[in-house]
Amino acid sequence: MPVDRFTAQQAQDNLRKKGAIWPDGRKTRLRLGKFTTCESRASFSFSRDDLIFTIGSCFARNIERKLSSLGFRLPTMELEIPPEERISSYPNEILNKYTTAAIVNEMRWILGLETFPENALIALGDNLYSDPHIHPGLPPVSFERAIARRAQIHALGSVLPSCRVIILTLGLVETWFDAEMGLYLNGAPPRGILGEKPDRFSLHRQSYKDVLEDLEEIHAILKAHGHPEFKMILSVSPVPFKATYSGQDAIAANMYSKSVLRAAAEEFCQNHSNVDYFPSYEMVVLSDRDHVFNDDRIHVTDEAVGRIMELAAYRYVEGYKLEEGDTSHWKHRDSPFLLYKSAIAEISKRNYDNAVELLKYLDDAGLTAKAKVAPAEFYLVYGTTLAKAGHAGLAEPYLARAAALLPDQADPQYKLGLITARLRRREAISHLERAVLLNPESTEFLHRLGVQYERERQPDLAIATFHKVLAIDPAHEGAQIALLRVRAS
Repeated sequence: MPVDRFTAQQAQDNLRKKGAIWPDGRKTRLRLGKFTTCESRASFSFSRDDLIFTIGSCFARNIERKLSSLGFRLPTMELEIPPEERISSYPNEILNKYTTAAIVNEMRWILGLETFPENALIALGDNLYSDPHIHPGLPPVSFERAIARRAQIHALGSVLPSCRVIILTLGLVETWFDAEMGLYLNGAPPRGILGEKPDRFSLHRQSYKDVLEDLEEIHAILKAHGHPEFKMILSVSPVPFKATYSGQDAIAANMYSKSVLRAAAEEFCQNHSNVDYFPSYEMVVLSDRDHVFNDDRIHVTDEAVGRIMELAAYRYVEGYKLEEGDTSHWKHRDSPFLLYKSAIAEISKRNYDNAVELLKYLDDAGLTAKAKVAPAEFYLVYGTTLAKAGHAGLAEPYLARAAALLPDQADPQYKLGLITARLRRREAISHLERAVLLNPESTEFLHRLGVQYERERQPDLAIATFHKVLAIDPAHEGAQIALLRVRAS
């Protein structure tokens, strides 16, 4: 059965619509390039007065942050977990949902349609529990804390019915199933548990039919319990999975995953007049990868997300003026000193991509001396900014230069340790050890060194380091949890 049908006249009329011709090297060739653009229909509009509820993969967190900066209200951003309980800079990363099955579960729980089964938490020993229905990879916590976090998540159910706009991002189709609980998980269970209970968990790859059925159930739940006039914007996340459990090459497995999600999304949108598809996936994957992906070639740059959401706001919000690109940070181009000051101002506003542009120009043109900035300071600032902009590989040599020029300062060593740890370099420990040697009273430096010992499978050193943290600050929750974690592993 076809997804939709067109008469001969309608088909001919559609050929005349904007964007109907593939960018083939003629007039439309510029649509494909550094930042690809894609036409889409907007069947409804919304304003900054409308509450927006985002749910889905990590790309939903990118969307939230950009929409919030544009002045929109997103209740999901009000949920925050402490830094020691997360693995990224997003305070609400606990909300990430990677499969449609996981989204269905969470919708039922937060709206009170079903009670979250506490025995779905996985016991790891020493009163440490893993919640397989939140963002995978988060550190285990006590049973009481796991239940308290669940209460935080479920509290979103009280505001969901007030959200007129739902933005749903689809992540992947590989999903783990818990036979004991009869539930799909949000990610892989801890490896140790897989060894202990090999028959409890299994990996399922969803089919097109599975995804479509989940989407229809999500729509039915929102229709019965959501805003009476809810509208949905559906997208497929351009973020690939880091690894596949399918036995295939990760590139081929990811293509299957995204293709199934994209195909199911198309039919789902055709089935409902209050659902639009927005082509963020297409705009990212058909753009220049060096400009839209961070160094890991997995996560999308803030600049690319910003451009996409600017375009979404332009299409859905009446009177919204599309930003053509803010170039005000270049107003002092003829003065290296003021240009460097502009870069520092952009950093203070967290406009890291803008700051990187300015600092790169100063570096490439050999203008740092004229900017009246010491080389060590410049390298430290540039390296740190590159790291914050998501360019870890580019940041490392600049931070290494700063550390070499400032051998008696702890901060450059610490930042170099962080970036080499992110790049999974063995020398990360030595840089972090040097930072601690230079500033032995810093609980931040000590805690991070302990985490690195833990990652490098040196539990005795990790335990000793976490004890040093607690000797300075007995209430340091991160060190307390880390000690329990290391002892349980």
